[in-house]
Amino acid sequence: MRRVGNRKWWRMTTQTKPETADEVRIHEVPEFSYFYRHCRVCHDTISEAVADCMVQLLEMTEARRIAATGNLLLVYRGNGNDQDDSFDLWVGLPVLNGTHPSAPFEVTRLPAFRCAAAVHVGASKDIGETYGNLLHAIRAAGMEPTRDIREEYLHWEGRQSDNDITWVQVGVK
Repeated sequence: MRRVGNRKWWRMTTQTKPETADEVRIHEVPEFSYFYRHCRVCHDTISEAVADCMVQLLEMTEARRIAATGNLLLVYRGNGNDQDDSFDLWVGLPVLNGTHPSAPFEVTRLPAFRCAAAVHVGASKDIGETYGNLLHAIRAAGMEPTRDIREEYLHWEGRQSDNDITWVQVGVK
């Protein structure tokens, strides 16, 4: 973990060159234990919900000394194309098996996840272009995206930073 301003952010370094949205790869992300906060959101309320949940997540993990085993992970379930549709958002961290929940946070075992993935480098406000390129590449490869998406934050400096690195994972059938 590294400290940015008055908050801690999780960061992972990789040894291999990450794929871009033009280099779609299929991944089988293994199952793991996940400590998270659930919110029901629509596209207009995501940013506020994520910010609130991240502050609570940081406070809870520090207060309870919860050991993260990975990076900050957002899970979008039932995410559709309509900007007004609501869907489930989970904000959390991979944790050790046996970690106990602490309200309002829950612990679950996220199942293995088959996805097409690409790495977004840059500010969060520009991630839509990466999603567009990834979805186009998925369809061009003859696959169909599911309505489940994950974003793993490999390096985070701030919402407007061009140095942020996010692993975008779109479920595929």
